[in-house]
Amino acid sequence: MLQGLTSLRELDLSGNRISSLVTGVFDLTPELRELSINDNDITTIQDGTFAKLTSLKKLSLSGNQISVITRNMFKGLDSLEVLNLQNNQITSIDWSAFANLKQLRTLDLGTNHFTNVELRGLENLQKLFLNNNSINSLKRVSLRPCKTRDERFCTSCGDHRARASIGGQSYLQPLRRLTTLLVSGNQLRAIGEHDLPRTLLVLAADHNLIEKIDVKAFDGMTLHKLFINNNKLPFLHRHTFDSISFDTLEAIDITSNAWQCVCGEEWLGDWLEKAGDSDVGDGVLGCLVTAARRCAVDPQMETDEVRSVWVTVTASILAAVSLLILIAIAFLYITDGKQRVVLMRPLVRRTDSDLHKLIADVDPLIARDLGPPRKLPSSGDKKRVRFEDN
Repeated sequence: MLQGLTSLRELDLSGNRISSLVTGVFDLTPELRELSINDNDITTIQDGTFAKLTSLKKLSLSGNQISVITRNMFKGLDSLEVLNLQNNQITSIDWSAFANLKQLRTLDLGTNHFTNVELRGLENLQKLFLNNNSINSLKRVSLRPCKTRDERFCTSCGDHRARASIGGQSYLQPLRRLTTLLVSGNQLRAIGEHDLPRTLLVLAADHNLIEKIDVKAFDGMTLHKLFINNNKLPFLHRHTFDSISFDTLEAIDITSNAWQCVCGEEWLGDWLEKAGDSDVGDGVLGCLVTAARRCAVDPQMETDEVRSVWVTVTASILAAVSLLILIAIAFLYITDGKQRVVLMRPLVRRTDSDLHKLIADVDPLIARDLGPPRKLPSSGDKKRVRFEDN
């Protein structure tokens, strides 16, 4: 397929339906400098497939279905500087596959499914992308070169060192030229004092589970970009960012964490204001926005304010109680008045029968008032008649 292309420098086979790469397929293109086979359906790459590409500087295999990295998969790539394996299905890696890539400067293993990293060698590595995997600790990332020529012993040595590194020194530190580290979207829970190389300029550790960052984690670094947003950080020690200069800082994002603010200890709000446009966070800062202003209030004023609030509350309660008492008194007064009216009504009201009695007694009184009573003559009295002379 590639016959007659012995002088070819760049080859792009992206966006096809290639399912595998077999040994010898690139033997007739020894002068290749860049090879892109992105967005295919590659599941397997035979050992020695790239053995003749000793001048290749950039190899990109992103967007495929590769699940296993074997020991001799990249054998012969002595000049390789950029290796892109992002967005595959990688779950198993023989880490010795990268041991002979002495010129490698950029390694992208982002968006895969592995949980531990045990790279060896790579003293020229400058950019390492481990984002969107399932890594839970930087102390499991071992990049210390083995000092032996026996590859079998080197593998054993690497495994031993990986186990010994847990709780000890991170193997990222020996990467003396590493400037960019992306570990976003993993399961990291902490960043320790010695977890990171001091040569870092860019650190992206966002979208993890980080709950603690050691106060000396960034000591000696000249960070230009720092992303620790979308974690579970409750606080940062006051001196955590002492080595970061506002003159060289280009971007920082600490939003969307579980910030807890304590008066007298809060400093991040003021620090972010000094960072100015370098603060690129667009998430939630929570109490960091108001903590500095709230804590800056004069304690006496705050005490007076609290006292005033209590006075207001007490006065309101007393007013409410007084109102309830007045309502109760009014209720009792009205109830008592009703009872009195009911009791008095039988003494005042006259029934119809009483009126009839009163009317019946009027006749004798009227009769007696008409004149003196006439005296009836008795049978024993004599009647006298007087005659006057004419």
